[in-house]
Amino acid sequence: MKVKIPTKCGSFSFSIGGKELWASLKTCDEIIKFSDADKIVDDLNLLMCCGKQVYVVGRTIDTFTVLRLPCTNVEGEGAANIDFNAFQPLAKKDACNIVVEDGKLCAKSKSFVYKVDLRQGSSDQLELVSQMLEQYTGGEEIKLSHDDVAAVNRAVQLTYIPEL
Repeated sequence: MKVKIPTKCGSFSFSIGGKELWASLKTCDEIIKFSDADKIVDDLNLLMCCGKQVYVVGRTIDTFTVLRLPCTNVEGEGAANIDFNAFQPLAKKDACNIVVEDGKLCAKSKSFVYKVDLRQGSSDQLELVSQMLEQYTGGEEIKLSHDDVAAVNRAVQLTYIPEL
């Protein structure tokens, strides 16, 4: 996927189903949490909005993933360093609105409101994410077919060795 990186940690907002948001955050977290890398460098959990696209980025010192979120009503441009697990209550919610403004994030659904001051370091991470995307994709869009992904999953299953 061709990802456009925001130029600053500005204000942005979007709407998304709570189930879809939590599923994407959980997937990203599942990918990066198994990293055995030295935890001297903190894991990165970044929410990015640029143009009409919203992405969630997960990074450890040896793992990097970017997922596009299925959002509507996308406005603004920016990035927010977040705690994925704080969004778990949204897992059973339908529509929710996310607003990032003035260093604060607010997530609202019909029966849930979550407000938090954003973690520091979002702006420092934008250049790093941009460099990593360029390095791993060469700036080109990558598309994997369902068959390709199924083959990779099958290979992992065949080579998995539970606790030696």
